[in-house]
Amino acid sequence: MINQSSEQEKSLFIGRYCYLKYLSTTPRGNFSISDVEYCYCSVGSPNGTEEEQIAFFISGLPNPKLLDGGKNLCQGVLDIWVAYKDSCVELAKCFLFTKGKEDDPFLESLSKKEINRSEYEYEWLKGELYKNLWHLIHHNSELIIKSLQKNWDYYFVSDIDLMCEIVRGVIEGEFSRYLLNIYQYNASEIDDINKLKRKMHRNELSVVEKEKLWNLIDKHTAKAIWFDRVITIANALADHGINEIKTNLDIHSKIIDAMARFNIKRVRNPALRSPRKSHYCVEGVITEGTIPKWKLHEA
Repeated sequence: MINQSSEQEKSLFIGRYCYLKYLSTTPRGNFSISDVEYCYCSVGSPNGTEEEQIAFFISGLPNPKLLDGGKNLCQGVLDIWVAYKDSCVELAKCFLFTKGKEDDPFLESLSKKEINRSEYEYEWLKGELYKNLWHLIHHNSELIIKSLQKNWDYYFVSDIDLMCEIVRGVIEGEFSRYLLNIYQYNASEIDDINKLKRKMHRNELSVVEKEKLWNLIDKHTAKAIWFDRVITIANALADHGINEIKTNLDIHSKIIDAMARFNIKRVRNPALRSPRKSHYCVEGVITEGTIPKWKLHEA
């Protein structure tokens, strides 16, 4: 990533499955209206099976309406929107399609050696995470929803609505941080999260390490409220002997552990694609490195 000026250095942003064309940002009273043109490859169908409806929703993330009124839409932020959109289209394909089959979205990249086997497995882990979560919710819907209604203001009309809100909360929560006046991605702290998650999976966290982990998660992870609530309820139900839920939770834990293990490995292995470097975004301008603590405090 490089420094970006506050003026658009280019107007057309092209990804693997989408494009975004920046047109203008117009002041409108105390607000700004950003005008963009976009197109992307949708997956699934809004009127298909439950899985097709969820895949269709995922492929539409992050919603382009997030860019409306954005006074901080510099080149780097729009590049990031395109990268998230490409990732969401691939995630939707993983949710709907089958690993290793003809419709596998990563087989071509693997055969062309654009990604290696470990990276291929990692991309599918992200898809399997949400597939397993959907099975957890859908197969235990009555128990989970009853518990959610008892503890929170539950406003979803179907399991599909709940699942879509969970995915939206994670993805748009992550992307929206780049629309803030200031946001910092600290690669070394993300690496610490992955290391501590692995220790947690093995029940090896000390009290101090546990506190550090949750502080880092609060700092760097999008607040996906309904994701957290579903997992909390599922753990409580599993503790009361619901074996099917326990099975899904065990799968969830193993996927999280495998993803953390891969992220640790790719930091140390030059043969793997480099992880995203530390960077910060101030009023839409993205710069490599980290902000000195004193400067971050002033901002």
